[in-house]
Amino acid sequence: MKKKHVLIGIIAIATTIFSCKKENKEPTAASSLFYTVYSDSIIGKIDLKNGNAISNFSKGIASGLNRGSLLGLALNTNTGEIYATNEQTNGPIYKINTNGIATILYDGANADRPAGIAYSSSTNRIYWTNRGDDKMYSISASGGTPTQMFVGYDDADGYSVKVDDKNGKIYFANFDEIFIGNIDGSGTPTVLYSNKNDTLEAPSSIELDVENNKIYWTDEFADVVASANLDGSGNIKILFNNTTHGVDRSDGLAIDFVSKKIYWSETNGGGRIRVGNLDGSGTPITLNSGFDTYNLLLK
Repeated sequence: MKKKHVLIGIIAIATTIFSCKKENKEPTAASSLFYTVYSDSIIGKIDLKNGNAISNFSKGIASGLNRGSLLGLALNTNTGEIYATNEQTNGPIYKINTNGIATILYDGANADRPAGIAYSSSTNRIYWTNRGDDKMYSISASGGTPTQMFVGYDDADGYSVKVDDKNGKIYFANFDEIFIGNIDGSGTPTVLYSNKNDTLEAPSSIELDVENNKIYWTDEFADVVASANLDGSGNIKILFNNTTHGVDRSDGLAIDFVSKKIYWSETNGGGRIRVGNLDGSGTPITLNSGFDTYNLLLK
């Protein structure tokens, strides 16, 4: 009996160790890059694991996208669903399933030309900026009634919102400055980075690397892809610029911290999507072109 009990104990321990290993998977590089086509009702997809093949992930009325001016993208990290904004009165804000079929999450009065959008796993809510009334709102990931963030504040009219779930913060850019506020909507957002010639003039999209205290952004006027410390200290680093790399009105932004690649869009000269090394080394390449996209999303 003793041997049997010992054997069962060993099997139980081995099973527990194996289960723990399975649960603590190492992060893997993104396999797909999604983008909105502003002039059409299309969300495109670039297959990063299959020769950068291009396809339409969701397109037109057949997919539930019934209006153009698609702008923002956000990923629900729990369900794999994608949220998209439509920069028109009453939006709408779409929720798109993993098969590319869209339904309307919200199309009420508080979607007044919605633009930047983000999802928080800690609150299970989405957050968006309005270009119409310059306010920020949040709503449950399953829909419902929106809540206004930062009551009395009306400077949230940009194309990008990002959430720091670890510290309960929310960041956004408004083509003038980069701000930080509380994810619960309390208090008043404060300026993290402000105007600097040829460095930060009209920040469009932002990305966060909370663990390494970094923030990245694109800039429509400065024609750069840049980075700086998330706590506001130190100097700004230009990763890619117009003179050396031909950056022309940079807008959308997405970063794969596993593969150490940074993706961005440019909206001059017909528009294009490019990728380069996260440290700014080497020469960036073009993945797609011929349209304007203001937001990118890796999955």
